[in-house]
Amino acid sequence: MRLALLALTTVVVSLKAAPAAACSPPPTGLWTSDPPANGVLVVHTACGGGGVGPCFVDSLPDTLTVTDMTTLDTVPGVIVREVGDVAASNTFAWKPATPFVEGRSYELDWNPVVDPWVFVDREFVAQPALGATLDDVPLGVGLDLLVESTEDLQCEGRWIDSCGFNGQIVRVQERTLARLTVFADVPFVTTDQYGLRGALWAEGQAEPALGEESWPLTTVQGSFEQAASAYCYRVELRRLVDDSTDVRTDCVEHGELGEVTTLTRSDAQLASDLVQCKEPPAGFEAQWCTAMRDVCATPEGAAVESFECTSVEPTCEGFDEPGDPDASVSDASGVEPVAPDGGDAGDGETLHDDAGRVGVDFVNPKPDDSDGSGRSWGCSVGGARDTGGGSLGAFLALLSSACLSVRSRRPRRA
Repeated sequence: MRLALLALTTVVVSLKAAPAAACSPPPTGLWTSDPPANGVLVVHTACGGGGVGPCFVDSLPDTLTVTDMTTLDTVPGVIVREVGDVAASNTFAWKPATPFVEGRSYELDWNPVVDPWVFVDREFVAQPALGATLDDVPLGVGLDLLVESTEDLQCEGRWIDSCGFNGQIVRVQERTLARLTVFADVPFVTTDQYGLRGALWAEGQAEPALGEESWPLTTVQGSFEQAASAYCYRVELRRLVDDSTDVRTDCVEHGELGEVTTLTRSDAQLASDLVQCKEPPAGFEAQWCTAMRDVCATPEGAAVESFECTSVEPTCEGFDEPGDPDASVSDASGVEPVAPDGGDAGDGETLHDDAGRVGVDFVNPKPDDSDGSGRSWGCSVGGARDTGGGSLGAFLALLSSACLSVRSRRPRRA
């Protein structure tokens, strides 16, 4: 069995004031989260460019302290977790020698900024304490049907999104995968107080070893090329402040999730992608011309795309008949069993990154998502292109999607 576990480690930003997200350049600054009184302080640095040089010094200090703004006492502590590069984009967790006092303000005694344009927020306020044990932390478990492209082509899009991207992906063939997601079901402001590592496998297969710890976004996710009666997980939840752990194991039945198959897109589905292309893609000229003529024949399409509609006929001269018969796409009603990586169906399950994209409806175009969307069976899930700081909003939207049957549970302990 071949398994490749996807542990999401997107950097989580604080809900307090922080640099605004942008496509180009990414946020630049240093800011802190407001920790629970019995938790760790999480500090973020992000160097997105736009300044006159490097944003920060290139390493963390050997010792790091904070100041209690009520007593002006110095609180010592140690760094217990770090991901990223301080000079570019970094997140680290700092554990105080003594717990914070709920409601008090503190300030981080570290200012590594070397670029005067960097946003800095080193103050934080201690929040209510976490529960006494990890037994109080439920897991969220979701199983959904992911649709990803197995054959596509790229073209120059007819729009430029807010990030300056104008590429368009045209999906020719797709497949469905069973996707399992396990996460610490805690309030967002305390997510970075935990680490999570795990293993996912299909029922009846050997259980793999636990993967690397996911932090500060405590989520383990993977997808399966072949359907199984159930999909299982074993996760280890760790609390950073005291290094306590709790291992949990359970399985989720496939049930009525849907079929794991290969899908050939219908002519209508293909046309909805092709009309996003500025010029007809090679091998798909006849289909592009037909799709554009159909759109321009409608009052809505002619009004929205008046300029493009005037150029359809000159562009399509000579492409009235389909060229390569292999370029045509049959109706989506025909499906075939999936064969992992083009091999035999017995190759076993493979876990995949969720990298699919979805087309945009022509009459109501939304090109800003054209390069980073994912799709779940039965609905669309918008995504944002990764800009180095992560895409937490897209992931949270995914978890709250109606297509993802998420439920909090207290599974059996190992």
